[in-house]
Formats: sequence, C-alpha cells, structure tokens
Amino acid sequence: QTIPFLEHIYLAESARGQGYGMQMMQYWENSMRDMGFPSVMTSTQADETAWMLYEKRGYRRIGAFLPPLQEAQELVYWKDLE
Repeated sequence: QTIPFLEHIYLAESARGQGYGMQMMQYWENSMRDMGFPSVMTSTQADETAWMLYEKRGYRRIGAFLPPLQEAQELVYWKDLE
C-alpha cells in the first residue's frame, strides 16, 4: 500500500478564520481513517498559526526540533484517529 501524504498545506491569509482549515483537516483525517491508519502526525513551525488549529482539533504536541537553516522550531503533533 502506498502511503499518501501532502508535503505542504497552506491556507491563504484572506481565507483564514472562516473554517476552511478545520474542513481541510477533517477531510484529511477522514481519508486517513478510511485507509485504515489509526493515527496521524503533522508539524508546523512555531512562528506559524497552524499549531493553534492542530491543538483545537485534539492534536497533542509530541516534540520539537530546530532544523538547519530554519529560524523557528518545528513543532511535531500526533492524533489518534480511533
């Protein structure tokens, strides 16, 4: 089985705060659940606002690291889909 993934998802500034991010995450979570995945992981930079969306959706921060050439930490999140 090929494991599908998206490298980057970005919501335009003008579309934020209107529920589109929640809808996109719900669609992705449902798709992964339908394919039989029991959990999902994602990440975002600490200086971006996506971490707030992840935490609202029940994601748990499981770590962080500072990649070379990146100014902000990369925050790693996990969610159980079952």
